[in-house]
Amino acid sequence: HNHIIFKPQFTFLCGPDGQLQADFLGKVETMQPSYDEIASRLGVETTVLDHANRSRHEEYKQYFDQELIDGVARIYARDIELFGYDY
Repeated sequence: HNHIIFKPQFTFLCGPDGQLQADFLGKVETMQPSYDEIASRLGVETTVLDHANRSRHEEYKQYFDQELIDGVARIYARDIELFGYDY
């Protein structure tokens, strides 16, 4: 797919030299601590984040077969490496 939503994230976050251009990256899976860190760096008061539009499905890994795992690993290899993910 060529839609922007499917582009590897490193393409938005790395410079021409391939190096990360940010000193902190928050993650959805650690939303509150990420938010707290960003607020602290900005010197603003933190609040407890609400949960809106909570998903109602099984853990994502239950929907992956080996072919999909291999495809995601190939397409998003740099993201997986750069951001410390694994399957």
